[in-house]
Amino acid sequence: MERKYTPDHVGRRFGVSRTTVVEWCEAGVMPAINVASPSATNRRWRMSEDDIAAFESRRENRQAVMS
Repeated sequence: MERKYTPDHVGRRFGVSRTTVVEWCEAGVMPAINVASPSATNRRWRMSEDDIAAFESRRENRQAVMS
């Protein structure tokens, strides 16, 4: 089974807050799945290593274009 990472873990990896990662997930910028039950009021985001790598690649490409 593939490991899933929390917003806290991803935030530490990118040097941003958990809140920023949650905002990325909700905006669709960071690929993620919501593992909360359908009746839950709060979302529980989880990201795979592949999701994180895809995000990182897009982020690096965007920064290279802007340079």
